[in-house]
Amino acid sequence: MIANNIETHVAQRAFRQVLEVFARPGTVGQVDAFPKSGETAPVPGCFETAVRLFVDQAVTFCSVGPASQDVARWLTVQTHAKQAHAQGADFVLAPVASDAVHAEAIAQAKPGTLEEPERGATVVLLVDSISTAPAKDLTCFELSGPGIEKTAELYVSQAEWAHARAERADGYPCGIEILLVDGEGNVAALPRTTRIENTFTCLGGRKGEVA
Repeated sequence: MIANNIETHVAQRAFRQVLEVFARPGTVGQVDAFPKSGETAPVPGCFETAVRLFVDQAVTFCSVGPASQDVARWLTVQTHAKQAHAQGADFVLAPVASDAVHAEAIAQAKPGTLEEPERGATVVLLVDSISTAPAKDLTCFELSGPGIEKTAELYVSQAEWAHARAERADGYPCGIEILLVDGEGNVAALPRTTRIENTFTCLGGRKGEVA
């Protein structure tokens, strides 16, 4: 019972944090790892927490990357969700901090339709680091759109996901939602209505030239 209570607390707190970052793009939230998740899950504990907020028997998912089959088998057992091809899945998971895997996940995710844009996929990406402040080797994304007063800056260790998102050129109101998760439990989101206005590299821990 204690373990169940802890899991419920972790899930409830994580759900509130994820809702907040989707409502306010450019902000960073925090989720905790599920208790003992590292013993059984083939994904980092905080990534597991984020994924299990959404994936259940009512939705479909696809995992991409080197360990995709192991992740898919584990998640099916844990949630009873159904696997699907990436082009038709409600959730596309990239549980490895790899530019190539991120690009694959985003390129294949479904955009929804004009009648039902909300049917577009949510892509969950594992990255090395997320921050609201400059740091060495992070890329700064200058964001605008609903939920942002003027612009907001988000700093992420990988950048290829943003290029892949731009290449999709989904017509409004279609598109995909992106949830970023790092190994420390930091989370950030880009709804389909969020625009990336500029991209900068961080040189020596400060914002530098356009990437």
